[in-house]
Amino acid sequence: MLAIDFSLKNNQKHIGAGYINEDKRIMQIVEFEDNDYFSQLESLVIQLNSQETDEKNFQILINMPNDDSYSSRIGEIFNQCDVEFTISNRVDFVTKDVADMLDSLLVQSFKYYEEEATKELALGALRCAITFSNIHSIGANHGKYSLSVYSMNNYLRLDVAALTALNIFPQNTGGVNQLNNQDSTSIYELINQ
Repeated sequence: MLAIDFSLKNNQKHIGAGYINEDKRIMQIVEFEDNDYFSQLESLVIQLNSQETDEKNFQILINMPNDDSYSSRIGEIFNQCDVEFTISNRVDFVTKDVADMLDSLLVQSFKYYEEEATKELALGALRCAITFSNIHSIGANHGKYSLSVYSMNNYLRLDVAALTALNIFPQNTGGVNQLNNQDSTSIYELINQ
């Protein structure tokens, strides 16, 4: 599950995101500044969506910006990435009780996470994901999760158009290459053999 919050001030687009992987019992947060095309956001969604297993769907919760042009661009990104999203209320992204929630879920106390504690926008997004998934109310989850800052610099960034043009992953084109009427094979399918 990925929750995303925005701070759009003075023509700067700051994004905070909180990610929970219940299977691996990890939580990650990240904050970054983005451009008008939300390229970093698109990259984040692609990176985290590829980590999900086939058994569970990738869920996105978002505090959608009030600006219609930004909202439509973000909606386009999610459609291109083929992920569904739910628009959450602004009050779901407040950080009022996130420290208490994290203290119950983390292996060690939240007070030891100095770097993570400074990322208020991301912590608000993480709180939304925790509340929506309801993992904090299940006793078996207490003291089992880890928290870290997600690094977006570990990966090469390709947008959806580049992934499609390079035929990295299988595409729904009916199974036939349009240029030579042969079965199309993606780079992933070739390497996976």
